Amino acid sequence: MMSQTAPRAYLRVLGLVAALSRSDAAVDCSYSIQTTEGNAIIGAPLNTVLTGFVYREIGGISRLQCVASCAKDTRHCYSFNYCHSTKLCQLNRANQARQPQHLTKGEGCSYYDIFVECQTTTDTNYHNVYLHAVANVKRLEFQVKTATNAIIVLSPVLKDHNPMYEIILGAAANKEGAIRRCKQCPNKRTVTEPGLVSGSQFRGFWITFDLNTGELAVGRAGQLKPFMTWVDPSPMDVKYVGFASYYNDPGEYRYFCSI
Repeated sequence: MMSQTAPRAYLRVLGLVAALSRSDAAVDCSYSIQTTEGNAIIGAPLNTVLTGFVYREIGGISRLQCVASCAKDTRHCYSFNYCHSTKLCQLNRANQARQPQHLTKGEGCSYYDIFVECQTTTDTNYHNVYLHAVANVKRLEFQVKTATNAIIVLSPVLKDHNPMYEIILGAAANKEGAIRRCKQCPNKRTVTEPGLVSGSQFRGFWITFDLNTGELAVGRAGQLKPFMTWVDPSPMDVKYVGFASYYNDPGEYRYFCSI
């Protein structure tokens, strides 16, 4: 039996984008950076920084080194500011998705979102592995490899809680998808979708949740239209994400560490 493991960084080797052939000290550098440690993309207009959440400053390093510094600290770093003229790197413990009101002007500096891919393995005992940080559950993107019953939970607290949202991909011998409002409750929505998940390859999905309308939607990566939706008449303010597996089929999940 495979035991559940804590999230670990899963780093894909990626080439540098062509724009990085320019000097890294240039103020208007490329809008995206790809390195072996992780990916970053400029997340706000130039000369804009995130303030109030800097937990570490590193001087005299390049922008690529700043990306690497943030990408390696997957537990704390969610974004960074980089000042090109002074070569100052500021690591942030938040990002603009969570704290948009803290974006301010910063002449000669730019704000970057960091994207590092993490991986979690779940056992077959229906134990939810929770991501410890408060998540941006408005939109969750992930990949999963399991033969049946990929389980994703959205919970208001950092543990199993009733009520909470439970999304199942590959239920009923990999023939259905389902949405529940608590663990092992009757389905609120069931759709027939044969072959949703695979035990031999990773497949990508997205989940969106609108606290105002209560709409929960699930779709395939690369497709705009969801294949499964449900509207909760009493929406929960969910803050944490968990993954699980069931029925003798362990699961592997990949996701951006900063979710």
